Amino acid sequence: MKISGFVLYVINIGQGNYMCGNLIFRMLLGHLVGDYFLQNNWMAMNKSKHKGLGWFTCFIHCIIYTIAVCTFMLNFSPVWILIVFLSHFIIDKFGIPDKYLKLIKGGLRAGFNTFVYIMVDNGMHIILMYFGYLIFMGR
Repeated sequence: MKISGFVLYVINIGQGNYMCGNLIFRMLLGHLVGDYFLQNNWMAMNKSKHKGLGWFTCFIHCIIYTIAVCTFMLNFSPVWILIVFLSHFIIDKFGIPDKYLKLIKGGLRAGFNTFVYIMVDNGMHIILMYFGYLIFMGR
């Protein structure tokens, strides 16, 4: 399987070096591709619904997301796949950022708070993956 030159270049930054910055950089790139470039409007609007469609949509989105993150991390170990999938599924399906912001800030209001929500959501995804990687992958 061939990977385009640009993607290969980006993935190989710090070749074989799993220092904190490189690890987070790869996670962040995979996260951005999986959560923004590959998630369509239908997925975004339906993944947190409580009925069957919501579970199915979130499952599909998390599979696509997991493939993106694992590709940028060059890691397809079953443990890592499970960490990425479950951490993303739990946050997205159960609206953890919404619950956190309601607890801390009393909820969201229009305007600047959308930016706060995006930062909390992205932060939760990256932090959970990072610590999951350190704890379960032993690096």
